Amino acid sequence: MVIKSTANVNNNWIYLHLALINEEGQAYDFGREISYYHGVEGGERWSEGGMSDEATLPLIPAGKYYLRIEPESSSPILNYTIQVYRDVPQWSFFILVLGVLCLLPILMWWRSSRFEAARWSESDS
Repeated sequence: MVIKSTANVNNNWIYLHLALINEEGQAYDFGREISYYHGVEGGERWSEGGMSDEATLPLIPAGKYYLRIEPESSSPILNYTIQVYRDVPQWSFFILVLGVLCLLPILMWWRSSRFEAARWSESDS
């Protein structure tokens, strides 16, 4: 499950305390901070942070859940949006398997080149 949050922070921050709670009362608590600061210092522009954040919650059991959101900010008025996605593919597993599959051709090429080098080292020419 992926939870994406965005906020219109401008030289400000917001902390979202989130809890994913199922019907039996089991809660998955976590918090996310969104902060974005920018300015000019010494004639050069700088920026830090961003206006969005993403949290991945692995292995959430099936069931009905509700999302409790408790925002905290130094600004009295700040808009934010939350998007929840379920069954999101994990690309890290795909890349790991692809890397392992690439090892076999590399190993075969290395063994073949070693064999050919050894064979040519024993030749008369």
